Amino acid sequence: MAAAAALRSSLPIAQLPVQVIARRFCRRRGASWLASHIGSVAGCPLLLPARSVASGAGALVALAASRRCRRWRCWSLPEVRRCLSVSAAAAVADDELPSGPSDDSCSRNYELLRSVGEECQTEKELRNLVEKKPNFVLYDGFEPSGRMHIAQGIYKSVCVNKCTEAGGTFIFWVADWFALMNDKMGGDIDKIQTVGKYLIEVWKASGMDMNRVKFLWSSEEISSRAEEYWGQALDIAQRTTLARVKKCCQIMGRGEDSLTAAQILYPLMQCTDVFFLKADICQLGVDQRKVNMLARDYCDAAGRKLKPVILSHHMLFGLKKGQAKMSKSDPDSAIFMEDAREDVARKIQNAYCPAAPEQSDASEGASTESMLLIEDDLKNPCLDYIRYVLFEREGYSFQVLGAQSYSCFDDLKQDFVEGKLSEAQLKESLTHEINVLLEPVRQHFETDPVAKDLLAKVTEWRRDTLTPTSSVVRLSLDLGSEDALPKFVVFAPLPSEFVCMADVMEVLQRLRLAEKGQQKVLWLEDWSARCLGCVGGSRDCVKAYYDLLLHGLHSLDPELMEGVKVCWQGDAILSGPSDYWTSVINVGRRCSLEEIRATLSEGESLDGAGQVVASIMHVGDLLALASSAYPVTVCCAPSQQSQHALASQKIGYYG
Repeated sequence: MAAAAALRSSLPIAQLPVQVIARRFCRRRGASWLASHIGSVAGCPLLLPARSVASGAGALVALAASRRCRRWRCWSLPEVRRCLSVSAAAAVADDELPSGPSDDSCSRNYELLRSVGEECQTEKELRNLVEKKPNFVLYDGFEPSGRMHIAQGIYKSVCVNKCTEAGGTFIFWVADWFALMNDKMGGDIDKIQTVGKYLIEVWKASGMDMNRVKFLWSSEEISSRAEEYWGQALDIAQRTTLARVKKCCQIMGRGEDSLTAAQILYPLMQCTDVFFLKADICQLGVDQRKVNMLARDYCDAAGRKLKPVILSHHMLFGLKKGQAKMSKSDPDSAIFMEDAREDVARKIQNAYCPAAPEQSDASEGASTESMLLIEDDLKNPCLDYIRYVLFEREGYSFQVLGAQSYSCFDDLKQDFVEGKLSEAQLKESLTHEINVLLEPVRQHFETDPVAKDLLAKVTEWRRDTLTPTSSVVRLSLDLGSEDALPKFVVFAPLPSEFVCMADVMEVLQRLRLAEKGQQKVLWLEDWSARCLGCVGGSRDCVKAYYDLLLHGLHSLDPELMEGVKVCWQGDAILSGPSDYWTSVINVGRRCSLEEIRATLSEGESLDGAGQVVASIMHVGDLLALASSAYPVTVCCAPSQQSQHALASQKIGYYG
């Protein structure tokens, strides 16, 4: 205590030893305390105020590094004072010795985030993330394909506001390109993007704090960073089993039977989004839980230490009995953000609202199983709205018109179950509260000229029957000056550990079969090889194999190879990635898993997701090669015949 007294009396202190502990998370917190105890002087706690930390934390860490200290170092007090610009007397003032406000802040941020999720995978990782990376990133994605219901509007706004208040940056992945591939809005990208802008206006008007919210358009981001995105997607495909991807099929609303190849590719792409956006937290609904967990499983397979935290919010019931969630295709299953007051009243008045559990059909149980992580025997959508749309807002009280007010949802539910609160009272008050929430949105679209114009366009398109365009989307290849000639295409063998002389001779033999006047093309499936895990799925190893193969071909018959156009699949894809992958997905929609299984060699089983993706990529390759008006001849090895037969069949759909 003598040291503290010396400080308070401003005695000379130049030689007093000070231990400073700089925790990693404190380097990022300008306005928080460096630690619960920054240091000690002769056993007396020495705490430095937040205003000093704001300017000096970086300098303190730099000094720590220069001293080569592992965790703490004894410094003279002048060094600390130079870093933090604070007087010794102020540093130990009695009124500035609270204990651990930074820990309190972390705890509060954790609790805010945790309150968003009906489930968290895992709570320990979430807490660790908040402590060590205050500026974390969350993501959710949506297809701009139509109307926004109240769960996506009001409830999502509440969730996002909690996440950003806790220090996060929330990224909305506007999946306009995915909507285009799914023929939403008649397959018109301009209309799709207009709908996306309309939905953003809804969120602005519904109270979402936009200060830490970003909207990224998939069409722009994937096109500008195609190699990064699709390279990640291929790696996920080659490390994931088909059985694992089938567990994610619920995001398309399908069971595991009768899946198409495209329905295998979609979860892989959604998993890719997580890593492409560098998201620390996947903050989507419970219905997306399985595909988000796929991202964590991929981390195990790829040896990635840091996994994304999965924070899955509750899925609101549909307003009709047995509806596990709202449906945009059923207007009466939900309240929509632009609903008129009378529409809200009608829908809530007709809503399912039991006060006691009712026996449900077996089919209902199966549909709700994956949507509910917390048991709810009533499955009452009116109570669901009250709990998650209304009571999720801080300090909310539910005022029963002409009766009492409830500040606790459990008390309200108990009174309703016991008959103290009637269904009519509940619905009347709920109708009023919902209309109060929607009124700012209605006013925004009536008074803001930009929002008003967007709503007018979207409303008009809803009334129209938008049919997808019938034009074929495929990659357009540039094969140079001989592009106008008929093509003679040879597919090189897939990479293996060794380049065998037999493989080199076989490729040369097939190339020599080309007739005069045909353009000889050698196609190297480098991306498909990575997808299939050839030579470990390594890009460098795949390239090395094909480089050696080409060296052998040029060495044995340089004159022949002089007239061969060598096409690397990856380079071709990157020349038009959107068109290529759109064609692949369109093929995948028409291609069942059974058809792909039939192309396998005898004794080979369809176990990997990469096998499915590579099969439809093969069709996409041939679509690109067949894009000109001139005939294409494919000379294949016996092992490739069944794949080419499937491709020929699927290309027939396009004429």
